[in-house]
Amino acid sequence: MNDPLDNEKLEEQPNPAEVQKETSKARRVWRSILLWLTLIAVTFLAGVLMLNYTRLQPTTRELTQAFQTIAGLEEEVSTLSSQLTTANAKANSLQGVETHRDFLQVQLDISTARLALANGDVSAARSALAGTTQRLEDLVTEIQKVDAGLAESLPKRLSLIVSGLENNVPNASVDLGLLANDLQDLVNIIYGE
Repeated sequence: MNDPLDNEKLEEQPNPAEVQKETSKARRVWRSILLWLTLIAVTFLAGVLMLNYTRLQPTTRELTQAFQTIAGLEEEVSTLSSQLTTANAKANSLQGVETHRDFLQVQLDISTARLALANGDVSAARSALAGTTQRLEDLVTEIQKVDAGLAESLPKRLSLIVSGLENNVPNASVDLGLLANDLQDLVNIIYGE
C-alpha cells in the first residue's frame, strides 16, 4: 500500500546530505566574502591610522607652531608699532624744539644787530644779520600757519633793513625793533609764551 503520491513526495525531498553539502558550500562562499571584506576594512582602517600618524599629526603640530609664531610676531609688531608712535611723537617734539630754537636765534640776531647799531657799529650789525635771512626763510612755513601775509613780508623787510644799514642807521634800528616785536608776537602765538 504504497501510495504513488507518497513515492513522488519522497523523491521530491532532497537528500539531507546533499542539502548539507550545498549549505556548507554557500557558507564557505559567504565566509570567504566576509573574510575578504573584513581584511579590506582592516587594511583601510590601518591606512587611515597610518595617514593620521604620518601626515595629519605632524601637520597639525606644524600649524600649531606656526600659529604660535604668528601670535609672537603680531605681539612684536604691536610693540614695535607703539615704539614707532613714541619715536614719531619725540621726533615731532624735537622738530618743534628745533623750530623754536630757530625763532629764538633770529630774535637773538636781531637784538644783537640792534645793540651794535646802538653802539654805532654798522659792520657788527651786518655781521649779526648775516645768516638771519636764511633762518627766517626756513621759518616761513611755520609763520604761514599763523599769518601768511606776515610770512611773506618778514623776509622782505629784513632784506630791506640789511640793504639800508649803511644809509640810514636810525631808521634801520627802528625797523629792527618793529621786526623784533613782530617775531615776539609770532613766538607768543605759536608757543604760548
